[in-house]
Amino acid sequence: MADDFKRVISKMDDKSSGDGPKGIPYFLKRNLVQKSFGQEKYTFTETTDRILESNCYHMEDVTCNLCLYNEQLNIPHLPEIVFPNNSFKIGCDDGTVINFVTLDALKEIDVTKWPEFKVGSSEEWLHTREEYKNITPSGKPFDWSYTSFYKGTLGEKVAVETTDEKIDYEKLKRRDPITNYGNFTLYEDELHDNGLARMEIKYRSMAERVFVLQRFFLRIDNVMVRIVDTRLYHENESGYWLREWSLREQKVADMDEELKTNLKDVDYLAANLPLQDVQMEKLIF
Repeated sequence: MADDFKRVISKMDDKSSGDGPKGIPYFLKRNLVQKSFGQEKYTFTETTDRILESNCYHMEDVTCNLCLYNEQLNIPHLPEIVFPNNSFKIGCDDGTVINFVTLDALKEIDVTKWPEFKVGSSEEWLHTREEYKNITPSGKPFDWSYTSFYKGTLGEKVAVETTDEKIDYEKLKRRDPITNYGNFTLYEDELHDNGLARMEIKYRSMAERVFVLQRFFLRIDNVMVRIVDTRLYHENESGYWLREWSLREQKVADMDEELKTNLKDVDYLAANLPLQDVQMEKLIF
């Protein structure tokens, strides 16, 4: 990737952005795509862009994403793949309701200690953890599984209250026509070939409702699986959003054979892993 970066840099004199800040390379602006749609009073905006650069490209007064992330995050090692500009925003004329942002998601990763999973000790897990200790020059502990309990970044005017009301999944199972949908990644890491950690966003809108899913999926091979979901649900004319946050996880040694044969089927795991915690809230705006 570094060689590709150098080749593109050599073309910067000929291709530069005409509408961005002076000195921004053309190739850094080229892949940003925004898609918006409206429903009731709300506007939904999906933003996707290229992955985080591996080299600093500071130019005059412009701070590159790599430096921005290193300044604002205290993580010794960023995930292998980071999409710094990817986001999903729900807003209206009065302001932002909620925004799912890569940088804010990474800020929720624990940088005070090595991960201590409920699965307990195992040779595979200890070996993996030692690998991460060896590649950490400072020896500073951090959660190398990149687990984030991020629930989204709320706007200033949003009121949050706990509720017993549940998301109506039966309505979501209906074959109502989908008017808008999307699926994109915030960050991903293969844990040095020991598994997978990924944070992604999925959403879909129907004529009478909107559903958003932010999912963090973690699989540590031969050790454990974890899924952290944040679900947003809105019914037209309800005047509020439901937010369901859930944590599911299990060590592989405790799984039945059916679960073990579906370790790469994330949807199956999300429906069948033991539920460890769930929180229901209303977002009133």
